[in-house]
Amino acid sequence: MSLSIIIPFLNEGINVEKTVTSIFSTVKGDVEVVLINDASDDDFAYESVAKQYHCEYIRNSFRVGVAACRDLGVKLASNEAVMFLDAHMQFFQTGWDKLVLERVLHEPNTIFCARSVYMNLNWEVVSNAPQGCGAFIPFENVQDFLATKWLINPTDDHSIPCIFGAAYCFNKSFYEQLGGLSGLLQWGGDEQFLSAKAFMFGGRCALLPELSVGHVYREIYPYECSQTLNVYNQLYIASVLQPKASADRMVNRFLNSVSQVEGARDLLDDMREEVQAHREYYLSFLNKRSFAEFLAYNEAFRHRH
Repeated sequence: MSLSIIIPFLNEGINVEKTVTSIFSTVKGDVEVVLINDASDDDFAYESVAKQYHCEYIRNSFRVGVAACRDLGVKLASNEAVMFLDAHMQFFQTGWDKLVLERVLHEPNTIFCARSVYMNLNWEVVSNAPQGCGAFIPFENVQDFLATKWLINPTDDHSIPCIFGAAYCFNKSFYEQLGGLSGLLQWGGDEQFLSAKAFMFGGRCALLPELSVGHVYREIYPYECSQTLNVYNQLYIASVLQPKASADRMVNRFLNSVSQVEGARDLLDDMREEVQAHREYYLSFLNKRSFAEFLAYNEAFRHRH
């Protein structure tokens, strides 16, 4: 058995090579790495990096977004154990892949995330920064649903309400049962969406306390992030994971309280039939627990951040 690692990226430059180098210098077993270039236009030689390390390389002819790239990567994965990584990550422990493989195969209905180590733009560990142990959502209104705060004190069984830190591992079949990230546009909400669905399906999210992975956190991205699409993703998540009446009330409260979201409102209206179809699909099997129960479970972690 082996591990498939999916790395979507856009205009990451040398970060991709650093991430791939870190992977292959620390694993003990065979791993499959799938690099998905989401239409980068920075002229970096990504394909050469892929060839050097024998990675599978996909280049999109136009930007489809990180969610769609991740779903594509899972479809292409040859192994049942899968890991998502961002393209600016650093591993510190040799043989971490064996740990991931063992835990994912042992708990197929759990999405795991590593401890997240804060690194600066020079790829240096910020020594006084806490390590993130997953996250909770400081949820007050639907507009908060894409906000997250690190958990510092995990529970005894390492359960967490929300994965965070861009190093997630899971069983491919479980991910496909959850419907992956289908419906999200461009960027925003991946972790929250997967975490809520795992809980509603009867599974869980959990910390891998033995594994710490460095993550370059930054305030400026090498690509455009659309506020309209980001807001749409918030509305979409709230819409498809609840019965229509509850979803409509939540979305209307959001639209009435936030300015400059007309583009998101229009997009939601344009995609109303698709949203309804997704709601019917998700709620047909995400029926072990409700979205309201997920929010209550999440709220119980507020004091741990």
